[in-house]
Amino acid sequence: IGEGLEVYQNLKIRTITDQEIQSFDKLYRGLDFGYTHASCYSEVSYVKATDTIYVIDEVYGSKINNRSLAERIKTKAGSRNITADSEDPRTINEMTLYGLNIRGAKKGKDSKSHGIKWLADLKEIVIDRKRCPNIAKDFELYEKDEEKGDYPDEPDGSASVRYALETIILHRKLVGGS
Repeated sequence: IGEGLEVYQNLKIRTITDQEIQSFDKLYRGLDFGYTHASCYSEVSYVKATDTIYVIDEVYGSKINNRSLAERIKTKAGSRNITADSEDPRTINEMTLYGLNIRGAKKGKDSKSHGIKWLADLKEIVIDRKRCPNIAKDFELYEKDEEKGDYPDEPDGSASVRYALETIILHRKLVGGS
């Protein structure tokens, strides 16, 4: 940390007020599955006018069975759309059976590195540490691999945020924006 290797040098950790949250037009929801490493659900707003995202809520934990994870997420997401890691379709199906409105992310060539770069190129990534302590930590500690010059394994928090914003990231890629 502090050696210029941080992936997200546009990170701002601060309180996000209830009033700010009420002003957001839309919230996006993402989920990165894990068991030995953490599962992470995130709620994010993207404000295009300021090229800023706000990470405002999380469900985070290791060794949580799918039923318990789904119940915890459902208290926050209700029946709203969630984009999740599509690596295991069986888990997505199971989460649907537990009542989540969930779909797998559209992974393609370089989608991970493109999504990370898109997040890193935003004007700001604002995370409320009280609301999202684990996601804040994941973003703060994520560094480039100095020897290889690329992105190492992505932390669960930033992966869930990237999944949440997949439709925006894909749209920007298709129209040629960063």
